[in-house]
Amino acid sequence: MDLDQNDPHNQPYNETLLPAQIESDLSCIQCGYNLRGMSPGGTCPECGAPVHLSNRSDRLMLSDSQWLGSLRYGMNWIVAGIVVSLCIFVLSVFAGMFIMSSNLVPTPAPAPGSSPMTQPTMPAWFTVFSVIAAVTQSVVFGMGFWQLTRPEPARFGEAPASCAVTRWTLLPSFALSIVSTALDATQSPSAMYASQIILFIAMLLVLVGVPASLIYLRLLALRLPDPGLARQTSIVFWGVLATGGAMVIVSIFVMVFTFAPVSGTTQGIAMGITLAMGLIICPAMIALLVFGIWWIVLMFLYRGRFTHVHNIASEYSRHGDMNHGGETPNG
Repeated sequence: MDLDQNDPHNQPYNETLLPAQIESDLSCIQCGYNLRGMSPGGTCPECGAPVHLSNRSDRLMLSDSQWLGSLRYGMNWIVAGIVVSLCIFVLSVFAGMFIMSSNLVPTPAPAPGSSPMTQPTMPAWFTVFSVIAAVTQSVVFGMGFWQLTRPEPARFGEAPASCAVTRWTLLPSFALSIVSTALDATQSPSAMYASQIILFIAMLLVLVGVPASLIYLRLLALRLPDPGLARQTSIVFWGVLATGGAMVIVSIFVMVFTFAPVSGTTQGIAMGITLAMGLIICPAMIALLVFGIWWIVLMFLYRGRFTHVHNIASEYSRHGDMNHGGETPNG
């Protein structure tokens, strides 16, 4: 593979960008020799490795190529999950239109004392479709975030906390989503109550996991290095956090008024709160749509960048070229 010399991330080392000498302890990336006091443009006196490689040793292109492959394939799975989700959404819309136009869904009259959670009975094929769709989405996204959050081989210290938080919040949320859909498929009132609670817990996990994943991706973007991508990731992080928090607040009120009986004395309060929630949820939904689309764009951008840096690292790894285009330190 030929490297693109016009790509700023592949440009050769520029000594003017570094200080006159290394002013703190810095271990050589190859032999571990303390390079303190050395010139960034010099070489390690022990093994001959260029000092500037150690000075930039947190660059992703200098990381383990197999680990970079996990980042790449993880983003491939996540992008595939986005495509699958969009296809499922389109199919669900057409299926719903077909069901309503064909009058396949009976709408029974509400019986006295019936649960407010009672819903029309859906056709069996649509129930099966919903379960398959939930399982497919959860498995594809789960594979993606499992690969993306694979711990980096011990080289720069412990993995950032955002990596572990991402893994152990999003993966359980995908599993809970499957359980919630399966309970809904039973169309039992008690199971649907449980389903709503489980879905709410899954939403809380997503609200923690998605921002954590953006923090982790921002750290990786800085190691590409790609400050512009890191800046976009920060904007989406705050947008998702704010809109997601607003949606959780609205969901809590909806659940409270769903489960709690509404008497005549509280009906006015309930209507006022419902109006206030409507004023919150409308702009929150629009903002969530905007940041959701931006998040999708970011995932495609990260996929391209991780693929690029993995190709570079794999090429260097195959040639054993420590100097990134020159002779090896040991000649």
